[in-house]
Amino acid sequence: MLPLAAVRHQERWPQHLDVERMAGFNLVLVAPHQAHWWWFDGEELREAPLPSGVSMFTPRGKLDDVDPRLLSGRAELTEPDAPTAATWSDWLRVLETAQPSPDPISLLVRKPVGDDSYETVFGQFIAATPGELRLDYQSHPAQRLTNQWTTRRWLGQPTTT
Repeated sequence: MLPLAAVRHQERWPQHLDVERMAGFNLVLVAPHQAHWWWFDGEELREAPLPSGVSMFTPRGKLDDVDPRLLSGRAELTEPDAPTAATWSDWLRVLETAQPSPDPISLLVRKPVGDDSYETVFGQFIAATPGELRLDYQSHPAQRLTNQWTTRRWLGQPTTT
């Protein structure tokens, strides 16, 4: 319901959806003129425009203290059908060396809970430039970073408003 409300109502989506009973979330809405971010911690909904550059999110929000190896990387969008490993090589090297930790704001989380565990279950990379949006994602990166990533791309003509 949340992504559908955001797509339908754009920046006005909070006027059309009550988040009070929802779990915490991050929502990024990418439009031709800007990227905007909302985060909800279970109590308060906040929002901010996203500047150009690298942004990294965890379930607790945007990280300002990011591993410097991540800040120096960039997506290589020159080859439209390039595999994830070629497009995101800088960040994948960081993820491959990351050790899952019980700290809930870690890059990869794995916290034992009885016979089970709480862990990072979804990882994604998003690159947006005028006319192109690319999403690479994987389920359970804390367990199997070597699994294949899924790539989705959307192309369009940039518009001005």
